[in-house]
Amino acid sequence: MPRLSLALRRVCVLALLILGLSALPAHAVLIGKASISGQVVDSEGLPLAGVRVRVQGPLPLIFPRQVETGAGGFYRIDGVSPEQKLQLSFSKSGYALGHGSVSLQRQKPLQFDKLLLVRMQPRTLNKMLAKAGAVQTLIPQTGGTLQEQGFKVHFPPNSLTVSGSQPVDLVISPIDVSTEEVQAAPGDFSARTLAGQNVLLESFSMADFSLSQNGRKVNLKAGSQAQIELLLPRSTPLSPGDQTPMWHFDTVRGLWIEEGVGQVAASTVLPDRLAVFASVAHFSWWNSDQPIATTEVSGRVVDGNGQALAGASILSSGIDYAGTSSAQSDAQGNFCIKVKSSALSSLRASLFVDSLSASSPALAVQSGAAGQSCAAGSAVAAGDLVISTGVACIQGDVRDEQGAPVVGLEVTSSAGTTAVTAADGSFQLKAPENASVKVRALGYPTQLVNTQAAGDACASVALRKPSGGGGTTCVSGMVYQCSPSNPVVEVSMVAWRNSDETLFGMSAPSDAAGRYCIDGLPANELLEIKPNHGYSMDSQEIDSGAGGGTCAAQNCTVAPPQDIWCY
Repeated sequence: MPRLSLALRRVCVLALLILGLSALPAHAVLIGKASISGQVVDSEGLPLAGVRVRVQGPLPLIFPRQVETGAGGFYRIDGVSPEQKLQLSFSKSGYALGHGSVSLQRQKPLQFDKLLLVRMQPRTLNKMLAKAGAVQTLIPQTGGTLQEQGFKVHFPPNSLTVSGSQPVDLVISPIDVSTEEVQAAPGDFSARTLAGQNVLLESFSMADFSLSQNGRKVNLKAGSQAQIELLLPRSTPLSPGDQTPMWHFDTVRGLWIEEGVGQVAASTVLPDRLAVFASVAHFSWWNSDQPIATTEVSGRVVDGNGQALAGASILSSGIDYAGTSSAQSDAQGNFCIKVKSSALSSLRASLFVDSLSASSPALAVQSGAAGQSCAAGSAVAAGDLVISTGVACIQGDVRDEQGAPVVGLEVTSSAGTTAVTAADGSFQLKAPENASVKVRALGYPTQLVNTQAAGDACASVALRKPSGGGGTTCVSGMVYQCSPSNPVVEVSMVAWRNSDETLFGMSAPSDAAGRYCIDGLPANELLEIKPNHGYSMDSQEIDSGAGGGTCAAQNCTVAPPQDIWCY
């Protein structure tokens, strides 16, 4: 009986929440449920399979709910209601945790006698994930300083919420905000100031700081602070002595929250670069930003025949500033998007067509003065974003270094389609018509292919290993056990391809500082670096980079410091 009583109370609470959240007139009835779908890609724009997408809402009886992306990076979550703002998280091993927000909206109501029927509108949320940094370890009792690609953090002794004396794992995952990787930032750049104002930000530098001990999340103790250093891009508009507001990402509200101030000075890791220095009292994503004056830009999403496309996702990326914003097209294909005022932005629309991810060409738009709005009719008109909805094809073949066909290799396109090479190394992929599509296979350089119109011959591409001059390179790095202050000496590191167990090279034994270098590696190859006679957990994946490097010339691709044998 107590169980039944508890269930009844939960049903009552659910009903009250639905009534409160929908905020509909007394005679309106909400019918149907919405769906949320999208595509998850890496920083190259290529699809990521096996990403766990989790949606969390304020109704515990309905949420949380989660799915995994398929081979094309696609996901879909059905049966979502009632109308509300939801937070989604995107997680995959080797990538920084991603976040996004989506607001479920009502379609145009239908009047039926005295009853107003309101249907929910499907929503699209695409997401880019950035590669996670290397796993580093810290002894909490002694504290210490760790860095990743010029981003740095210092912990005082005994400043973490840990039990026992076991080491803490730290992963610093920077984002280069001067590139398209800025799209991997959590949420968009909506923020809340100390004064409680809702603003839009432009970013100067950001990184995720993730700490754990035996798989459990760790943070700073109450009253403790750590010092972080965020490396600024070479193109930064900031100067030494400047101050910038600091912001952390609130995963519950999907907003950047202002907290503290950063100081600009010379980087302690790369002296020819600048960095932002700040003290923080907790860890998550941290961002050095400033609020921007905003305006609105209007436009329309259409197909190749000029017909309106509803439900398209529109992304604005700053060209002369680092920031993003998003919108969706309505039933008439119209959209209104918020951007930085008097600035140059790039707009792109995307839509799922016949199980493909199709996008419009990027459209550069110069925005108007602050405060111009779509509602007032003063917004700058961006014109049409054209998405070709026809389906074309790409055909090609894959061959190894000796020119022999590669059989059974998976080939992936940025449109979300995959194929497996046949006995002669050939493959064929569906793709949107009249589009630029990236094609990739493991261990081969990514190729950009321009497709034909639907019904025309397939566009062709050949996936080949680099050959001739500049075909080889080298990788150098440093290995340690459990702590960077404990280098591993006299271990030989090997570079190999896990998919077919091809060994490409081995280093001489590491020196007293744990340094190693592997010569004669193929250029532009996705390699796994691990100790000879090591386990898979000791490995890290790295792109060998452009050819021509040698250990003697000390111009190798540098691998992140690598923790091995810490069990």
